[in-house]
Amino acid sequence: MEKLITVVLTSYNRTRLLEEAIQSVRSQTYKNLEIFIIDDGSPQTTRDIITSHAEQDPRIIYIQTDKKDSQRKKVTDYAENINTCISQSTGEYFAYLTCDDKYYPNHISTLLRALEEDPNKYIVFGLQQIVRYNKINHTFKKISIRNPNPNPLPQAACQVDHNSFMHRRSTLELVPEWPTHISIYGCADAAYFELLNKHWPHHKISTVTTEHRLHKDSIQAL
Repeated sequence: MEKLITVVLTSYNRTRLLEEAIQSVRSQTYKNLEIFIIDDGSPQTTRDIITSHAEQDPRIIYIQTDKKDSQRKKVTDYAENINTCISQSTGEYFAYLTCDDKYYPNHISTLLRALEEDPNKYIVFGLQQIVRYNKINHTFKKISIRNPNPNPLPQAACQVDHNSFMHRRSTLELVPEWPTHISIYGCADAAYFELLNKHWPHHKISTVTTEHRLHKDSIQAL
């Protein structure tokens, strides 16, 4: 039987990019997925997009936090939301995505194959295409490929985007959740990688499997 993969897609206040992000997960060549989409209190237009996909695809588990603006930035929201999904998940492997980025069609199958072929690997990541997104005319300009070295990567913080990696469920035994303290807002993935790197190196798969969109509203621009 095919292994079940948990995908956690964090959402807040996106429309067109969110549509592409969700579709990129649904269109993966590897199909045995449970797809958590957790939205952090977005307006109705965003909620309608998620609801529409959830009605079409039984693999989607839609969680709505209904968070108010007054509650924001008391913790690192997206890390807290990822932890909510992890606590409800059943997959043997985990992958992540934010609502303004996307997977290429073979992202899941490529990373899963690497983990299945080598039981001594616990965390793998693919290369990532970096593009600049123009919100006005909805165009994308390729900038570079994120290709960290060496392989394996002993310290992944600030070198690997969390959208591009997959890890085994067994890592939760030593690192059960993402850190959520407000002091790491904007870099919770780096803080998580530091925790993981205390136990396992990250192994690079030399294939571009994800696309990261830079724009003025991205978390890197905060």
